[in-house]
Amino acid sequence: MQLSKNALLTLAKATKGATSTDDVESDGIDMQGWDGVLFFTTLALFHADNFIKAQQSSDDGVADAYADLEGSKVAATADGQVVGVDVYRPRERYVRAFIECGGKATDVGAVYAVRYSGRKGPADNVTAGVRVLASLVSPAEGTA
Repeated sequence: MQLSKNALLTLAKATKGATSTDDVESDGIDMQGWDGVLFFTTLALFHADNFIKAQQSSDDGVADAYADLEGSKVAATADGQVVGVDVYRPRERYVRAFIECGGKATDVGAVYAVRYSGRKGPADNVTAGVRVLASLVSPAEGTA
């Protein structure tokens, strides 16, 4: 099974840029037709108050505000680590990542969302900002 055919990669939030204390909210990811979503990013500077967590909403935060998901907080333990949270079968339709900076300055990398176990396969990874360039099965050695 090829991951690129059974998952959908989305840029959920562009990099925050310069070091600051601002929290980062990713775009809401529509889970209709998907069982799970894995969010991941990097935190340049370690601090116990810098972490990623997942939140959900029934209407992408329009009238139903995003609420934290219990147990979803993941903090880095060293500078530059990748942190992520995997939400399987959320109870609401929309899920997003929330990167808390807790007043401690850090660079937050781009936030990616990988939806998986879709009921509408195969996934089309040709969307704005995302392109699967090669999908190989038992490739021979040779010129890339």
